[in-house]
Amino acid sequence: MNSPNSYYIQIDGERFRSNTANTDQFFEKLKNSDTVHCYLRDKNGTATIKDIATVFNRKPNYFEREEAVRVIEQNKIQELKKELSQLKKEKQEISVQSLQTLIAKSKSKTVFSDEIYEKKLLVYLLRHGYIDELYNHYITYFYPENLSLSDIQFVFSIKNHESLPFEYPLENKTKIMKKLAGDEFKQVEVLNYDLLNYIMEHPDYQSCYDHIIEQLVNGRGASLTFIDGFKERATIKATFIQSISNKWDDFWNYIEHKSDYTEKK
Repeated sequence: MNSPNSYYIQIDGERFRSNTANTDQFFEKLKNSDTVHCYLRDKNGTATIKDIATVFNRKPNYFEREEAVRVIEQNKIQELKKELSQLKKEKQEISVQSLQTLIAKSKSKTVFSDEIYEKKLLVYLLRHGYIDELYNHYITYFYPENLSLSDIQFVFSIKNHESLPFEYPLENKTKIMKKLAGDEFKQVEVLNYDLLNYIMEHPDYQSCYDHIIEQLVNGRGASLTFIDGFKERATIKATFIQSISNKWDDFWNYIEHKSDYTEKK
């Protein structure tokens, strides 16, 4: 009587026994095989790839099951990628929200430590925006390691809804961005040539860019004036014009029939 080790499957001249340690190698070899012979207890002779993959029609096809698992795993990977993308978007949106907005979305007990929670006046001032993320600048106004005076004036102009000229020069756009909340990019006061160029050069600020584009396509005089001036200063002009035309359905009709642009302009 033959022992189990005497049985084997031969694929393109290479023998595989039932105790083969490398199953993956066996099926990879089988999938690309030209000739298969089996020397088994109940089967002896030439076999097809399907014969081996289904154990002679006694089990579902191995390769079909493998593909099904691969598809499931791939779908899960895509779902995880979408989830990760959504989490990154939410993180970006949260990072540009004001302290007051973040506090308003949560319960006081979860936001404040026990020590601060007991100080009701402080909680009131924080919750209603009387003390905010710019508090440190209020008390260290002229410290050189902080924003320059001109940059602080720009930030305050947005907080106080007092517009400065679109061409107002900015020194440290990175620090300025950290001082602005997401909703403030919906204000006309945030429109600044230097700042918009900086935002367009940094994809992490996509939501801020979207807010600015949304207000620029409202057809108002300030928006049209800004578009006219910025298109000559934009470092990524094609992207800017494309963004405007995508959001403003009547943009090209306006350019042709309503604006005072020359054909060359």
